[in-house]
Amino acid sequence: MNFYTISLLDDLAGRNISKFCNLNFVKPAVLFSDQLELSMRLQSIVDSFYAILKKLDIIPNEAFKKEYVCSFDFTDLNDYDPTVLDVIAKTNWKAQAYKDVFPVHHRYTEGDSMHLVVGIAYLEDIRNGYLHFVDLFVPKHVLQDVPSDVSYIKDLLKSYNQGFKQTLQNYIESEGYIYEHFQRDSKICLGDSFYRFWLKIKMLEAVSDIAFTTLSLKEIAFKNNFSDYENMHKVFVRNGIRLGDIPRLAKLKVRK
Repeated sequence: MNFYTISLLDDLAGRNISKFCNLNFVKPAVLFSDQLELSMRLQSIVDSFYAILKKLDIIPNEAFKKEYVCSFDFTDLNDYDPTVLDVIAKTNWKAQAYKDVFPVHHRYTEGDSMHLVVGIAYLEDIRNGYLHFVDLFVPKHVLQDVPSDVSYIKDLLKSYNQGFKQTLQNYIESEGYIYEHFQRDSKICLGDSFYRFWLKIKMLEAVSDIAFTTLSLKEIAFKNNFSDYENMHKVFVRNGIRLGDIPRLAKLKVRK
C-alpha cells in the first residue's frame, strides 16, 4: 500500500460519509432519538465497504479498524477514551445546528500508524453530542512513497475509459508511452496492474451508487462503464462479492 492509495481511500471515505448524512432516514432517526437505527445503518455500510476493500486487497492484512459509539457531555469529558476526546477536539462543532447530522472525517499519523477516521456526529443541545466513527489503523511500515517518475500513471488512471474503441495497449501507446514500461510503472505506482487497479476503483464507485442512490443495478452498471449488468455482476462475483450483500440505504423507507 502506498500514500497514493491512502489518498484515494481517504477521498472515497469523505465522499461516502457525506452521502450517508444526506440519506432520507437520517434526519427522522435523530428527531425520534433513534440512535440505534442510525448506528446500525452506519455500521452496516462501514462493515460492507471494509469487507470489500479487504477482498480487493486495497487494505493490507496488517490494517484493522476500531469502532466508537458514544453520547457525551461537553462539560464532563474526564472518563472518555483518548481517541474519542481527540476526535471531539478535531471536530468543528460551532458550525453545526442542533440535531443536524454531519460527517466526521480526519486523517492523521500517530506512533507507528496512520489513521483514517470516518463517521457521523450531531449536537443534541448546547451541552450534549453524539459520535459514531470508525478509526482505521494502517501501520506505517506497509506504506510506501510513489516515485515521482511514475506519477504519470495517476493521470492516466483518471483519463482512461474502457469505452474507447481501442485496447489498453493502443490507448497507452497513443498517449506516447512504451507499453512494457507503462506496465512496470503501474506496478510501482499502484501496487497492481493498471487495468486491475482501474477495475477496483470502478467497482468501488459502483458500490457507492448501490448504497447511496436509488438507481437500478442496470443503471449503475451503465453509469460506471460496465458493458451491462451481467458483466458487472460477473466482475463482483469473481472477486468474492455478492451485490445483494451491499446495503441499499437510499431505498430504505423513511420513518413517519
